[in-house]
Amino acid sequence: MPTIPPFRPPRDPAVPAQTPNAQVPASQAPTPQVPAPQAPVAQHQVVQSLDTKGQGVQGVQGHTAEDGLHKLLGTGEYSDFTVTCGKRVWRVHRAIVCSRSTYFKKVCDGSFKEAKQGTITFEEDDPTLIDQMLLYLYTRQYPQPYQAADRAVFSLLYDARIYAVADKYELPDFKAKIQKAFEQLLADHFDHPLFATVAAYVYESTPQSDRGLRDPFLDVLWDHKTTLLPKSEVQEAIRNDEGFKNDVLESLFMDPGFVEQQTVNTGARSSAGTGSKKRRGGGRYFSRRGGR
Repeated sequence: MPTIPPFRPPRDPAVPAQTPNAQVPASQAPTPQVPAPQAPVAQHQVVQSLDTKGQGVQGVQGHTAEDGLHKLLGTGEYSDFTVTCGKRVWRVHRAIVCSRSTYFKKVCDGSFKEAKQGTITFEEDDPTLIDQMLLYLYTRQYPQPYQAADRAVFSLLYDARIYAVADKYELPDFKAKIQKAFEQLLADHFDHPLFATVAAYVYESTPQSDRGLRDPFLDVLWDHKTTLLPKSEVQEAIRNDEGFKNDVLESLFMDPGFVEQQTVNTGARSSAGTGSKKRRGGGRYFSRRGGR
């Protein structure tokens, strides 16, 4: 069998042939081209695109594969599944949402009518939050909506609301990103007048077993207890939620300084012959409504 010679691309006649390893005179040697330095590109830049209804979808753009995916969410091109919430409609891609969400995977892989019809409707959710959830599935980023200091409380409440959605639709990695953003914002604005409002909402919207947003509140509350605990609105929030109250009491009794002070106070009352009895955790801040 004849030997097939290796393929060689045809030589450009405009380029003179060269002998392998031939020495090129220094005067004819090409000058090496050094690429010009480029300005650094920001890792992530907030961009604006449009969804299928012509409404804004805020996303994150950087030099990652998610850039193209974010565009697909905006245009709905090549989509094979539809998500509806309120008056909003998103044309999404099963390969993306199912690979990144166990909830969507179960819906699309099972024998549910949604899988057969290629559509799902979220009737009880806020379209804005569903929009943010889908944005995360495509970009893996969570840009907080309110960055200005005077709107920090709105961002905290938004964090708490989107956290509940991430928990509902089984997105633990999304919850972790929300928690990180929440912790930083809470630490920077713990003295906000609506601190107690955010705390009440967090305890109302999360189960006792989910500590993602509850523990950051307790940490901040304890770090700044001399500032926060005397506030009437904080006391009200603690009294009105059994879970919040139990968490605060547990934190109190884990603090050696507090226990020591309570022991001193109890000894002083006993030596004075008062005979009064305080309920567990009986301090000024956690007394029952209507009595101290």
